[in-house]
Amino acid sequence: MFKKVVLDNFKSFGHLELDLTGVKDAPLGHAAIFGENGSGKTNIVEAFRFLLDSTRTLALQEDGPIGESGHDCPLREGLKGLAGESRTIGSDGIMKLAFTFTADGRDAAYSMYFDGTDTLVSECLECRMGKRMTTVFSISGKGENGRSERFHRSFRNDTVLWKDIRKRIGSQWGTHSALSIFRHERSQHDTGSVNGAGIDAVFRTLDYLDDVRVLLHGRVEGGMDLESGVIPSDRRNVLDGYGIVLTTFFGNTSSDIRRVRYDVEEDRSDLRYNLVFEKRVGGIYRDVPVQREALGTRNLLKLVPLFMDYDSGKVVVVDGIDTGIHCRLLRLVLDEILDRGKGQMLFTTHNTSLLKSLDPRSAYILRQSYDLKDIAPISSLARNRRNDDNEERYLNGIFAGIPYIAFLDMGITNEIFDEALEGDGQGEPEGPRTRRCRNLL
Repeated sequence: MFKKVVLDNFKSFGHLELDLTGVKDAPLGHAAIFGENGSGKTNIVEAFRFLLDSTRTLALQEDGPIGESGHDCPLREGLKGLAGESRTIGSDGIMKLAFTFTADGRDAAYSMYFDGTDTLVSECLECRMGKRMTTVFSISGKGENGRSERFHRSFRNDTVLWKDIRKRIGSQWGTHSALSIFRHERSQHDTGSVNGAGIDAVFRTLDYLDDVRVLLHGRVEGGMDLESGVIPSDRRNVLDGYGIVLTTFFGNTSSDIRRVRYDVEEDRSDLRYNLVFEKRVGGIYRDVPVQREALGTRNLLKLVPLFMDYDSGKVVVVDGIDTGIHCRLLRLVLDEILDRGKGQMLFTTHNTSLLKSLDPRSAYILRQSYDLKDIAPISSLARNRRNDDNEERYLNGIFAGIPYIAFLDMGITNEIFDEALEGDGQGEPEGPRTRRCRNLL
């Protein structure tokens, strides 16, 4: 589970620290992030996606196809392409991403630093070994001659795996992270007999990251597309299982849905599947393909496997968990699952009704003031009593992080637009209507 995230010059953040610990420095099981539009909530989720992507650039370049969405295109350029798309626009200082987490019950810390040219100049992984945090590896500098490397003494120089890793790091670190190199070489070697505290810590970290799920821009990295797709014919039982799960979930959250199933066509050794809702329409149950379903239903569909992952102990990070979903329905669903999950769920939302039931220690407000941003749980922003209505307090501005409208008059807006149409096209108009609007701002 994640305990802390620190970002410098990343997306819309000059500097941000997100502390996800609770009592006795234990990681929170869930956290909801609130804030006004444009405050940077999505950017926080993008930091987790960056972390996951940074460990697969080498594998993608050598093994994987470019995704249809185009998301993988920056990864084809290695870390430089990924960092270039993530750096705060106009900044030339060090971009930093640092994560503290627990992997398999052990504390770990991982950090990356990029210079003003978006080149990786420092990477470090520390893990708890015994009672102390110990450096597993630390690499910094640019170029093979100017580079400083430090590896845990347990790495064995006599193994083929380690020799290949050192060779890759010597020639490709900077273009790819060390974790990305470790991941790729692990997939190319038989690691069954490889052991040692250092390599165990690296593999434990990679296994932990493999269990992190991020829903961002409507897409989940990895996993099965529940709407439609193609799978091997020997995985028919997976479709049957999801059919039962989705029937149970939607049957209990929608009065119109009786059953959810997959229509399947055999294609040689594969199965082509498409999700169908048996739904009451006009008083009659009809088969409704998922492609004709509402936005909210389709977004709920994406959340179901993430709820299952959270329940089974994985980390789930979701941007805009409330998109298209009725505020009461989402609140009822989350009330049922949040305190029962064995993993960690982090999500952004505008559904303020959740504040009525969320623990104040798990409800975070992202606040901005000119060029400064900070994020903190409402338990640290104001005194909280048992009967406080934190939704009302938030909307009344007690915690900040809410939108304000300084001036909005669509009549004047239309006048300005008309004035622009009457202009000469040589820049912003300076007519009386425009000056009137500026005087009101």
